[in-house]
Amino acid sequence: MRRTEAHQGVRMIKFSSILSGYEAAEFSQAEAAELLGIGERTFRRWRQRFEDEGEAGLLDRRLGKASASGFLRIGAKRWRRCIARVTRVSRPSIS
Repeated sequence: MRRTEAHQGVRMIKFSSILSGYEAAEFSQAEAAELLGIGERTFRRWRQRFEDEGEAGLLDRRLGKASASGFLRIGAKRWRRCIARVTRVSRPSIS
């Protein structure tokens, strides 16, 4: 099991436990969010997804998708080469 998948499982267990406490009026929405280390809006979104989709709604949807950072690195290299070419061509000569 990968580390991210393990963290996801822990997050689900923690969320369902805290959600139970919230539904039993043991603490407020703000307190529930604080216990999870997230904002109130995120707690509301997670709660809604959990109600709509069950545990599947809490799965990290980014897992298994390509990272945008790889694209950004390649784009940055191309950008630097382009800038280098332009500055070589447009550099004024010093007399």
